[in-house]
Amino acid sequence: MQINKIIILGGGSAGWMTAAALASKMSHIDTTLIESSDIPTIGVGESTLGEINAFLRLLDLDEKEWMAACHATYKMSIDFTNWDGKETRFHYPFGNHEKYVDEITPLKDRSHWFQRKMLCDDVPNTEYAELLFDTIEIIDNNKFTKNKDKFFKNFTENDIAYHFDATLFGEWLKNEYCKPKGVNHIVGTYVESHLNEQGYIEYIKLKDSDKKYYADLFIDCTGFNGLLIKKLMKVKRDSFSDVLINDRALATTIPYTDKNLEMEATTNATTMNAGWCWNIPLYNRIGTGYVYSSQFLTEDEAELEFREYLLKHRKPYANKQPLKNILKLNIDSGIMEEPWYKNVIAVGLSCGFVEPLESTGLLLTHKTIQKIISILSVSENGKNVTKYRTDSFNNWVHKDITLASFIAMHYAFASREDTDYWKYIKHDSKYKSNIIQFNGLTNLLHEMVVPAHWLQDSLNHYFGPKEGISCIMAGMGYNPVGLVDIEDFYSKTALQQLKDYLNIIDSFLYEKRLRNMEKVNTLPTHYEYLKENIYNGEE
Repeated sequence: MQINKIIILGGGSAGWMTAAALASKMSHIDTTLIESSDIPTIGVGESTLGEINAFLRLLDLDEKEWMAACHATYKMSIDFTNWDGKETRFHYPFGNHEKYVDEITPLKDRSHWFQRKMLCDDVPNTEYAELLFDTIEIIDNNKFTKNKDKFFKNFTENDIAYHFDATLFGEWLKNEYCKPKGVNHIVGTYVESHLNEQGYIEYIKLKDSDKKYYADLFIDCTGFNGLLIKKLMKVKRDSFSDVLINDRALATTIPYTDKNLEMEATTNATTMNAGWCWNIPLYNRIGTGYVYSSQFLTEDEAELEFREYLLKHRKPYANKQPLKNILKLNIDSGIMEEPWYKNVIAVGLSCGFVEPLESTGLLLTHKTIQKIISILSVSENGKNVTKYRTDSFNNWVHKDITLASFIAMHYAFASREDTDYWKYIKHDSKYKSNIIQFNGLTNLLHEMVVPAHWLQDSLNHYFGPKEGISCIMAGMGYNPVGLVDIEDFYSKTALQQLKDYLNIIDSFLYEKRLRNMEKVNTLPTHYEYLKENIYNGEE
């Protein structure tokens, strides 16, 4: 296949991010984006992960160019509240902690902490993240720094992501990046396609127009509708619904009462009766929503519980009337069997979606875009795209979607069982069977306790974020290390020596907290830093 002309169908963040990448790295290819004024974009994916920095570098974008236009804030962690049913809040900070563990802490391997949890007294679940990441004091006190002096160990700008208005990000890319770089923009509603004898799209047509829009490659950014990949090409979608059972979401926005306190550099996920609520602080407002399962709640029941959540956490702005400007969404978790089929590529929601937990929506979008650029680059800049290349692309995308197994583990490790929803997740035999067999999870979800070396051995065969799964296990109180195995392995003398070794962590953490807090007390709040460095004093 030779690609000289590309049509992107659909705007929003997925469409304009795709157009921007093509404009940046494939400017020789004639690129046109067609979007309908009749179809609203879904703008709830407002939280990113550290990998977004690679995409921004692909576009050669500095954060000061776009952040203010998108009400962006920084993000250093994902926090989880009440996944144990005890209101515990634990962190999953960004960054690769393995080098930090080996070079800075007394421990030489993360599995040693799980031994400590088993053998030592009063070790809180929250300690794991504090031990392995040097940023907890910054996050807990809602301060911010780029760490230019490298005071905080193993923490760089690449360990900082963003919260932003995804719709505004798409608009900024359209007007400030894509159009100036030559991307053609057409407003029109897609109505039909013409296929050639081989089943490839030859051209598409728009509503109220006889013009034929020809291209060599068509990129489907039409969201869950999948107008090209699903409805036209009939590519099947593998569903995750038997494991990721949340299929609905309510979303709204609320104003701040105190930006210094509420503008956290984290995304929070708090469990509810039949799912969880997100909290995403942007510069101008807070985005919040309830992701739930319609098997266990009606829409009215979900809205009532969501309102009660807001009354508890945001009293001044949640009254007893139905929420205003609430967005109601259906969630279709799954992945296209062939995201690149013939001359159609699905990007964004039309390609696949897990669920909002862990902010994977925009992650999968920009990683798919980066793979398109990679394929075109190694194919003589699009002059010779072979079937081998498109098959490789599909394999890459399917490997990325193993993040779905990482999301499933959050539910597998959660210890809540106080509602029908959480009892089902905890005890239903069919659900447990589905989740153990899902996407290679078998080695990570044993029913029995296992020896201390199991954690590292299992993670070596796991394709998801290794630091993430150990943080989730620790934070939710799931310990893969078996006391019986430890006691069988060590003599009494060796076991006492092991306990003494593991108790060194107490003094290490005490000194670390003192050292870090002395520095943290000199730092500006997250809001103050943004106000001075990004928003030019704007409140």
